[in-house]
Amino acid sequence: MIQLTLPLQHNAALTDKDLILRYRMVVLRAGVKLEALGMKKRGTSCSAEARKMLGYPRNTPRAELIQALDALIDAFTD
Repeated sequence: MIQLTLPLQHNAALTDKDLILRYRMVVLRAGVKLEALGMKKRGTSCSAEARKMLGYPRNTPRAELIQALDALIDAFTD
């Protein structure tokens, strides 16, 4: 189960650029994990978006994308 550890209240909005980017990476990581399990979505895949954001080539395995996104999320946490 994926859990967000962002300081969000009921009607809160993310206004800090770092929190927005971290939230985007958390959502992309969850999407890549779901795509690895077989779930599909319309439009651009989360894997493609993550590869584009990280600058990886098209043949990068999903496991490597997940590791890179985990490292970036951890970097924002520290």
